[in-house]
Amino acid sequence: MSRYIIDDLDRKILNILQDNADLTYAEIAKMLNVSPSTIHLRIKRLKEHGYIKSIIAIVDRTRLGYNIMAFIFVKTDPKKHNQALEHIAKIKEIVELHDITGEYSAVAKAFAIDNEHLAKILDVIGQIDGVLSTSTSLVMRSIKELPLIKL
Repeated sequence: MSRYIIDDLDRKILNILQDNADLTYAEIAKMLNVSPSTIHLRIKRLKEHGYIKSIIAIVDRTRLGYNIMAFIFVKTDPKKHNQALEHIAKIKEIVELHDITGEYSAVAKAFAIDNEHLAKILDVIGQIDGVLSTSTSLVMRSIKELPLIKL
């Protein structure tokens, strides 16, 4: 696959989609003073080249009852590290999992309904072969929580 270098129009399209991916091609085109077919082709190309991984709805987790957000720091046995992370990644309440440097091997972001639910998640993680220990931090409040990159 040839490398596609984005230009200013692509950056503008990406910024608009990050703010509101529900807009039609015609609405985006009007905002940028180009044709809807140009927007369609640009978005298609941005997807094909991996600049747009997915267009999703961001739901309000608290309205769904997930009132707890926690970061779970995980120490793993280096010989079983990859397998342990594969198991952790399959836990539905784990919404992010990162291989990190430092004292811990990985950090997971989890959503839970309440403390009891979080305890069950931690029990599951603790029983995974290769997990040596965990340390959990509860989020008291989120100051900024947006999966956006302003271009």
